[in-house]
Amino acid sequence: MTPETYRSAIDQMLNLIPQGHEKAIKNAVYNIIALIFVLLGVGAGTAVYFVLEPFIKPLLWAILIGSVLHPAKAAAVSWVTNYLQNMMDQKIPVIFGSILAPISIVDRLAENSVLFCVKNL
Repeated sequence: MTPETYRSAIDQMLNLIPQGHEKAIKNAVYNIIALIFVLLGVGAGTAVYFVLEPFIKPLLWAILIGSVLHPAKAAAVSWVTNYLQNMMDQKIPVIFGSILAPISIVDRLAENSVLFCVKNL
């Protein structure tokens, strides 16, 4: 078979398409190509899932715990840093600051809760 016979077979198929339907055929070909890419993506995603299946549960727990612990840890570090900086600025010994820390926490908690109640009532 020569290239002319292949070309003639393709030309014969193209001659079967009625006039004015070229755009519809072009869109159909694009849809088929897009569907093939989507199916390849789904297949690749499924293959990755099967490879990582033993690790999915630990990864999800790590994401869940990490998303909760990171902001809490950042807030705690910020609070402790500010508390120690205030102790250094006021020249309070660390032992006295450590003893007074629970009292200070209760005092601030009570003050903020009273302010919250007064503001919202």
